[in-house]
Amino acid sequence: MARNSSNIPDVIYHDLHQAISNGKYDAGDLLPSENDLAIKYKATRFYARKALDLLEKRGLVVNKRGTGRTVTRLSFNKIKRLAIMDSHSFEYYMNHPDKLPGHIFHWQSGIYEACNNLGITLIYLTDEIKSLNNLQALLLHVLDSNVDAIICHPGFRPGKDFAIFLNSLRTCKIPVMCFSELTPQDKLDYFYQDDYAVGQMLTEYVVKHGHKMIGFMGAKLFDELKYYRYRGYVDVMQRHGLKINDVHTVMVKENPSVNFWQPRGKEAIETLAARGVLDSLTCIICYNDQMAEGAIDELKARGYSVPEDISIIAFDNDPRCTNYDLTTGFFPFAEATAEATEKFIKRVNSGSEDFVNISIKPQLFERKSVKDIT
Repeated sequence: MARNSSNIPDVIYHDLHQAISNGKYDAGDLLPSENDLAIKYKATRFYARKALDLLEKRGLVVNKRGTGRTVTRLSFNKIKRLAIMDSHSFEYYMNHPDKLPGHIFHWQSGIYEACNNLGITLIYLTDEIKSLNNLQALLLHVLDSNVDAIICHPGFRPGKDFAIFLNSLRTCKIPVMCFSELTPQDKLDYFYQDDYAVGQMLTEYVVKHGHKMIGFMGAKLFDELKYYRYRGYVDVMQRHGLKINDVHTVMVKENPSVNFWQPRGKEAIETLAARGVLDSLTCIICYNDQMAEGAIDELKARGYSVPEDISIIAFDNDPRCTNYDLTTGFFPFAEATAEATEKFIKRVNSGSEDFVNISIKPQLFERKSVKDIT
């Protein structure tokens, strides 16, 4: 790695990581001290410490007081080629930005970061049609491509066919981790975005700011039992003893047309107005940012101010939505999937049978679309 004044910690980290990978340091061996590294790289101890701290964060070393940093385990050497199986490629997003916001691909960047840090070759194998049959065919192609492990994004596909596909993953004779909400009984490594926690987080936030008459806007994408964001909203409302009224909830019909969500937000506001309940609400929770934008546009067209008259909160921190000071949430996909990937690789290489199960929790961007009325 080329050295410059801004990446000295990265150079030190890379060199030490390579030394561990190549067997220069075995488990239990003591690494050079911060002072020794500072002298070798003609840098400050601060930069050396940053590199050692990153090795410790990655689980490669442990800092023993009075002794120094020692290697905790041998570097990963069993998985050398890892494949990503996804319903859509980043190239598909580039050609259809109206349908697929770029942030949903951040989970792939986390895998890339982990593989890059561990010297593992990453292979992208994607399918542009969301069908289990296509994924079955893609899986066979993956198994013919001489990879050592797979990270698969099967998407949201409940039912018998999905169970058959999971069984195919279990029996494909190489390790698989799914980006999907599974259970320990599925006997697969998995990580998933906790959409139930999204509904909880958004609702708790607006309740904390004094709102009691809170509506919810979503779409009939899933069956009721799987509509996690709405379930999180319902549970928080009930826990606070707040009234849940069906007329305050709008589930618009799914329509996979171009620019799907913004028109659905406008449609949902029209529905609330037609029911005569719009003026009774102080806040509306929107399924995502695009829907919130459509709702805000329609509210303004009807003479309402946001958040003075009605507060709006949403989710995704969608990079396509830049016109409003929208309080919204997001999943830290890149960071979380890098962690999940490293744990998956560590488990496989160690021979452990303790499957990786990680729930990615949402975070909130607090902006100006929610009025405090406490």
